[in-house]
Amino acid sequence: MTPSQGCHRPGGFLPLPGAAHYAASKAVLEQLPRSWALELAGDGIRVNAPAPPRARL
Repeated sequence: MTPSQGCHRPGGFLPLPGAAHYAASKAVLEQLPRSWALELAGDGIRVNAPAPPRARL
């Protein structure tokens, strides 16, 4: 099973063997812009990032 074939479930994600690279890259895409936004807000800098599409159930 690949990440696009059903690891997304309501309430979270199921870990998949061999998908660590997918999980790590998704975490970076979701958390890095949030961290930058908090760190740079004091300087009046906004951070925006595209979001990958969510899997349909």
